[in-house]
Amino acid sequence: MQDDNDPEALTEYEAKRLQRMEENKRMLASLNLPAMAHRSPRPQVTKPAGKVEPTRRSSRQQKRRVVAEQQARARQLEEQRQLERQAAQKQEREAQIALKRQQIELERQQQKLKREQQKEEEKRKKQKIRDQKAEQRRRLRIQQLKQIEDQRLKEWRQQMREQELQRRRELERLNEPPPEIVAQRNADVQKFIQEELDKQARLAKEKKQRESQLQVLATKKEMERTKQEEQHRQHPTTEVKAGSKPVITADQVVAAGTLELPMEFELVL
Repeated sequence: MQDDNDPEALTEYEAKRLQRMEENKRMLASLNLPAMAHRSPRPQVTKPAGKVEPTRRSSRQQKRRVVAEQQARARQLEEQRQLERQAAQKQEREAQIALKRQQIELERQQQKLKREQQKEEEKRKKQKIRDQKAEQRRRLRIQQLKQIEDQRLKEWRQQMREQELQRRRELERLNEPPPEIVAQRNADVQKFIQEELDKQARLAKEKKQRESQLQVLATKKEMERTKQEEQHRQHPTTEVKAGSKPVITADQVVAAGTLELPMEFELVL
């Protein structure tokens, strides 16, 4: 530990003390605190030049000076501690104020952000509604355009069909034969139909005549057969002559196309 009476130590201490005093003054000036009263320094006694032998009086003066310096240092330390406490308290108050301001600013920013978010949300909702309406209008427009296009296509197809029908009619009109040829064709057709009808009527009449003649022959044959059976019953010993008439069927008569039978043939039904 250095001696308090060491001149070099005192000089270094004085320099530091003066530096701290200047710093404390600047700090006090920034804090706007009332200035503290200081005791005026004791005037220094000018030492005579040359080497003087220490006396008892000078020794007491030196001790008093040392004690005064120690007291001054103690006061300065206390003042410095007080300034430091005041500075710390000020810093704490400023920190609390700054923290409070930060909290207030944070709340303000949060409220501002919340309002902006609400505005953005409302803006998005409105934009969404506008987009939906625009999409509905677009779809409706597309549907209307499609209906118009379908109607135009339908009309165009109808027009094409009418034009095609008109063209075919024109071609048919151009390809039609003259009226006299058409009349001759119609007459030929009517003649052919009439000939066919006459032919059918004649064939039907001939068929009916053949059926009537066959019916007459069948009736006659039945009568003859009945008569022969009656004769057989009356004369059972009578034999049939060997020279009997030949037999011919009705189908053969129809195939031959005539009902005029020779006398020597007998019709078999």
